[in-house]
Amino acid sequence: MATRKKTLAAAVAAAAAASPSNTPIALSKRKKRATPSTPVLAKDESTSMDIDTDESVVIERSARGGKMMSTHSMSNDTRLRRLSSKKKSPNTGSSSSPSSASKKSPSKNNKKVTSSSTGTSLLSEFKAAKSWDSEKVRNWDIQEAPVFYPTVEEFRHPLAYIEKIRPIGEKYGICKVVPPYKAQPIMTQIDPKTFKFKTKLQNIHQLKTRWSGPSEVFVAELCSFLEERGESMLSFPQYDGHDLDLYRLFVEVNKRGGYWDVTRSNGWQEILVLLKVSDKCYKPIQMLKQHYNKYLYAYELARKAQYDELLKQHPNKQHPSMIEQVISECIQYDESNDDDADDMEDDQEDFGFYEGNTYSLEHFEQLASNFSMRWFPNGNNDPDSVESEFWRIVENGDENVQVHYGSDLDVRTHGSGFERVKDFDPNNEETHPKEHWNLNTLPKMKRSVFSHLTDPVSGVTDPMMYVGMLFSSFCWHNEDNYLYSINYMHTGTYKTWYGVAGDQSEVFERAMQESLPKLFSKTPNLLSMLITMMSPAALKESKVPVCRTLQSPGDFIITFPQAYHAGFSHGFTVAEAVNFAPADWLPYGVKSTEHYQAVHRTNVFCLEQLMMALSKRAPSPELIKWLLPCLEKIYANEKTARAALIAKGCVN
Repeated sequence: MATRKKTLAAAVAAAAAASPSNTPIALSKRKKRATPSTPVLAKDESTSMDIDTDESVVIERSARGGKMMSTHSMSNDTRLRRLSSKKKSPNTGSSSSPSSASKKSPSKNNKKVTSSSTGTSLLSEFKAAKSWDSEKVRNWDIQEAPVFYPTVEEFRHPLAYIEKIRPIGEKYGICKVVPPYKAQPIMTQIDPKTFKFKTKLQNIHQLKTRWSGPSEVFVAELCSFLEERGESMLSFPQYDGHDLDLYRLFVEVNKRGGYWDVTRSNGWQEILVLLKVSDKCYKPIQMLKQHYNKYLYAYELARKAQYDELLKQHPNKQHPSMIEQVISECIQYDESNDDDADDMEDDQEDFGFYEGNTYSLEHFEQLASNFSMRWFPNGNNDPDSVESEFWRIVENGDENVQVHYGSDLDVRTHGSGFERVKDFDPNNEETHPKEHWNLNTLPKMKRSVFSHLTDPVSGVTDPMMYVGMLFSSFCWHNEDNYLYSINYMHTGTYKTWYGVAGDQSEVFERAMQESLPKLFSKTPNLLSMLITMMSPAALKESKVPVCRTLQSPGDFIITFPQAYHAGFSHGFTVAEAVNFAPADWLPYGVKSTEHYQAVHRTNVFCLEQLMMALSKRAPSPELIKWLLPCLEKIYANEKTARAALIAKGCVN
């Protein structure tokens, strides 16, 4: 490896000596940035005072490094250090590696990639390997979840109506309830200018496969190359509000001959389209060129120098183009180095969602709308097309797609789309005519056992807000303590939901573990972390009955006890959700407590305390029917546990 790095550095020095005086990057050693938390910004990005509000939404992200949201999460900086520390070449020793580069300058006649000189284009082969049938998702033939249309009178009694539809809905795990009339818009309760929240950044392409394939190989090699030059990449470069896809940028530029050929032919606009750059990005071409100069141009020169030497050493032999060799190296390394890919997947323990920015609801809607328009510039974002595109990204895992998601926003600090009722009377189980179910009061109604909780529990007794954009995802999970949940979409586009019935949860868990054994062996509680997706087709193949439904503004989605569910947004969405617990949930509460004890997981509230409170407050015959068997089971478990302690001599 040391020999390889010396020769590569020599190639860079030779390329620098032969390059024109207006070379867009200085190839001499530069100073390192002080710390990852203070990344250097391009002058135009940090000093411009005349940018409008929309642009600042995007530029704000570029001034930050991404840090992760939990102890299970890994920062961009950590990920880069891990990549550079591997210092492995994607090449297996062939003469096309930069290690064989001479100290001579690159040829000025480096050809654009049209087809390989061997007759078969590696670029087209790579594209074919990652192709995706647009009809694939439609052909999965996933059954639809039930949809209910209550009458005006039925709708006035929310918990009674949910109890009525439970025998059907729980067989699917989820269902949709369409109110009999439209609701007042969310803006009557929330000011989009003052409603502010912090987002998480989700890498959609890594929701199933943590190892990003050729892109990871390329970045690891690039980090090693830059470190040899004393120019370590301290954090992923930020561009247009997300991590810049360095591999895709390098490939697209060099398919067209390299930096100078793209510049002379005014080809940067085409690169912007291929990278799906938004029209709100500040000076997009100038900023993209600056990033290319800073991180990729020296590597381009080194690869061209190495390629010219290869041609001189074997003048009578046909060779693929330089960029095809780069792609081939990354693909071959990805396919032949399973151990390294396993190492990457072992790092799943560090995988999570990055900390994003703080946005107002108004600014986030602009960001989300802009992202959707650049992803579907022809307006072909019908629900089937969006669903197909989402699963293409997740299943292929080879295209860097990073989105913002404002999740788990406590209404007590952020505000609710429903009226916050003070001194609510739990005996009042009716909603006002022409009003939708208020998620602030529904969990506290008399039919919900949460009316007996003494302290509020965020997300359980008080709702949380969820603000999404195209591809924002909620990964497979079931609710804390196997509770019911209800989700209402206030405004936006659509959300696709998938569900698996609670009585099929063990089948679902087994299918997930068999499909992703390495992830589960490393992190047994993977499903409780909400960071993993698997397609409904894969579940269906594993004999897991799965259903789907499409949520529109004004729709309620109900998830039933222990039911696994997942989904994603089709664009800008504002939703609100809360848990609730009718009496029929109590057996699931006991079941969840037993499971949590076995896996050493904490309950979100004390079930025993809740049940004792219920028993002391003159429960109704209907409640007693569910409560008594649960109390008897808890008593028996406690008696058995105490007897075991006595037998071991732990207590008198």
